[in-house]
Amino acid sequence: RYKKRALPVSGRKAPVLIPQSPSKMLNSFSFFVIFFFLLPSFSVAVHSAAKEPPLAMFVFGDSVFDNGNNLFLSTSLSKANYLPYGVDMGGPSGRFTNEKNPADVLGEFLGLKKLIPAFLNPEATGEEIVHGVNYASAGSGILDSTLNT
Repeated sequence: RYKKRALPVSGRKAPVLIPQSPSKMLNSFSFFVIFFFLLPSFSVAVHSAAKEPPLAMFVFGDSVFDNGNNLFLSTSLSKANYLPYGVDMGGPSGRFTNEKNPADVLGEFLGLKKLIPAFLNPEATGEEIVHGVNYASAGSGILDSTLNT
């Protein structure tokens, strides 16, 4: 984050630390994210897709991955059971997206035959949950106060 530069101090040169510009710091951060997170994830997904499809997929997350768990929680303040949510799925589905969420797209890419059901959906039983379940819930967090902030 800092470059060493020699600046004249009382007639002699002494190394002084000068911060880099914000754009250089952002470029470094972007490289870090791409190199250490996105590329390994992509290579694992491609490698997995080249072999047999996975037997199951279990999803944990927040509103980005929620596929309707909050519809079955009476205490939840975050629900996607009205338009425009699900407009491309024929109506509200509980997802905070127009159609499929990232977990649905990844499951489809990996060869899962159908969408992963919400864990709290009473219709998701037996053979369906053996092939994966989505535990994601909008407003989820580690602290009890997560949704209240």
